[in-house]
Amino acid sequence: MSFLSRAGLVTKLLTNREFRDSYVYEHVRNGIPFQIRALRKKRNWSQAQLAKAAETSRTVITRIEDPNYGNLTLKTLYQIASAFDVALLVKFVPFTRLLREYEDVSSDALTAKDILNEHQLLQRWANAKQVESTSGVMPLNQGQFAFAQTSPTEASAMQEATATRPEVCGEASSNIISIKTRRPLRQRQKPQKRIHARLRQTA
Repeated sequence: MSFLSRAGLVTKLLTNREFRDSYVYEHVRNGIPFQIRALRKKRNWSQAQLAKAAETSRTVITRIEDPNYGNLTLKTLYQIASAFDVALLVKFVPFTRLLREYEDVSSDALTAKDILNEHQLLQRWANAKQVESTSGVMPLNQGQFAFAQTSPTEASAMQEATATRPEVCGEASSNIISIKTRRPLRQRQKPQKRIHARLRQTA
């Protein structure tokens, strides 16, 4: 999509409510059937094989792969997701997210790995979360799926690095730092010492 066509699309989205509604409808009506077909072909399945895995009929698969059908139900989508062993995400998003999702509509972009092929990514996610919970250190780029970029070895290194950090509170620390202000806090005197100091002043 060129810059001019993008600019024209944005202008229509911002100025025309009816166009916005039609844009969303067409992407849902066309996008899901195309993705189902892409997922099926990626696995080299026939419509009959998908129907068996989804516990439905081949006629149903033929209908839902037709963009003109336009009568998909959540129950059917659950069945298809289960057949492919992938997740199903149905959520409301801003238009900026919608535009990014459909920048690439190639077959590779429309396919999704089944959970067994995501084993390593899931383990990385689990390791990154474990480091965060035990050390209080948030993995870098967490909002961009940092678990997909952090290996178990890297996660262990992060955990070891945080384990060697000096304490920031307690008697073992000689330089206590305020977490909120990042300024050194004054050492508080014990109540008994303050009482003796006041007695000396009055005497």
